[in-house]
Amino acid sequence: GEYYYQKARLLILFDRFELSAYYAEMAVQYYQLHHNYIRLLHAQLLLAINYTRRNLLVQASGLYEVLKRNAHLMGQKDLYYQTLYNLAELFKQKKDYDQAFELLAELKVSLPDDSYIYKAVLISMIEATVEMNQKDESLLRELKLLTRKTEDEYFLIYENYFEKRMFSQPDLIAYCEEKMFPFFRKNGYIKEGKKVATELKIFYEQKKDWEKANFYRSYEERKAGEV
Repeated sequence: GEYYYQKARLLILFDRFELSAYYAEMAVQYYQLHHNYIRLLHAQLLLAINYTRRNLLVQASGLYEVLKRNAHLMGQKDLYYQTLYNLAELFKQKKDYDQAFELLAELKVSLPDDSYIYKAVLISMIEATVEMNQKDESLLRELKLLTRKTEDEYFLIYENYFEKRMFSQPDLIAYCEEKMFPFFRKNGYIKEGKKVATELKIFYEQKKDWEKANFYRSYEERKAGEV
């Protein structure tokens, strides 16, 4: 079961969603058979994330509801928080940003502000407000404070991006192209890299610069190799 789970986890990091789902389902079956309910929850969460990435949102939503209930009943706080975070990501994928923000705000008050997931929640909240064409400068200020404490380049990249996007700075596209996209690409942040590639693709399509538009489209649609 652990082999199936770890295989599924690695495959999802490389965007091999269908194969990852196969191993996640194998892990779920194994843990159910052997009554290992804690590991079963972890495998189900991985499967729900997989469904979300493959745009199987009905299946993902149903699984998240089961996970919320069972993680809460079994006292698995970290797993419960991870479930809420990923459910919010599902709402964002559906462009239901109000519901995503509400869920993230509820989650934020339950987390220690020095944890990684707290910063991930903060970024997700800012992203939701930006998509709703709102400016929440208090969230951005908080991200800046946390970034200064950790000096984590990943969060610094997002801090600069949100600041430029919120205040319509003219160098936003240049920043995405010269700093943000290369950083995500170099460091294996495939999901984040694809989001930036989509923005750049749309920008260059509007400019009718088809060479650059096709370059970013090819990354947006890329399939990673097998593990």
